[in-house]
Amino acid sequence: MTVISVVKDPENQKVIITARFEASAERVWRLWSDPIQLERWWGPPAQLMTVVEHDLKPGGRVSYFVTGSDSHRTYGWWDVRTVEPPHRLDFDLGDARIPTVAVRVARLPLCAAHFPLALRRERGLVGHRRTLDSRASSL
Repeated sequence: MTVISVVKDPENQKVIITARFEASAERVWRLWSDPIQLERWWGPPAQLMTVVEHDLKPGGRVSYFVTGSDSHRTYGWWDVRTVEPPHRLDFDLGDARIPTVAVRVARLPLCAAHFPLALRRERGLVGHRRTLDSRASSL
């Protein structure tokens, strides 16, 4: 996966990260829809992610925790809003460290992920971009 653009949209208070996956839309969709594959690529590269619940349908929830090298667990979740396999997924992302934010993943395999600017300040999209790049080998 190659991140090809990061566009700030201050008027709408969001950042759009666009990446190209070297795989079909169906293959990329499996990264989101299969909890085992999701564990291998979602989250920081040096930490272990464990999916607890994976109900990828409108109104469903994906919950997980990430275990750091110090064995500390950080819990997170997605409240799923829209699922249109294999091209679109909208969810509200939450965890204990940030306010809940709306995320849209669209146009697979050319992926445009929309994040609010608040997430950029709280977590840092540069770090998130590195995570996406380093996890691309999951394809």
